Amino acid sequence: MKLTKYRNRENWLDKSFFNDFFNLGPVFPEMWKTEGSFKVDVYSKDNKLNIDAELPSVKKEDITLELTEGVLTITTKKEKSEEVKEDDYYYSERSYGTMSRSFNVGSEITEDDINAEFKDGLLHIELPKKEIVKNDTKKITIK
Repeated sequence: MKLTKYRNRENWLDKSFFNDFFNLGPVFPEMWKTEGSFKVDVYSKDNKLNIDAELPSVKKEDITLELTEGVLTITTKKEKSEEVKEDDYYYSERSYGTMSRSFNVGSEITEDDINAEFKDGLLHIELPKKEIVKNDTKKITIK
């Protein structure tokens, strides 16, 4: 008996073309890319900008916060090594990686203004909202 692969009539046209075409992922991959990153919530409360970053199984000493020219960057590194030796099998696995997210917080913010706390896999960052000083408009006479 000969086996023939069944092909559904619905798939008479390769749908992957349409899926790739209408899903802009392949066209602009960096625009939709979130894998290899961590989830964050950004919200405003009590005249402060708050950022909550979910960092499960990351140690506090493996997190760095950097403020450069008004951009706050959260970077984490994760190293995991697991090895199991039993009489009848051996298992070894290692994984390494870094993740980072950056946020434009404005040039008025300094590192002294930022409060950060890490507890139970959640990094909470508070930044005060600074008032934008509006300059008075002055008319200049043209001679």
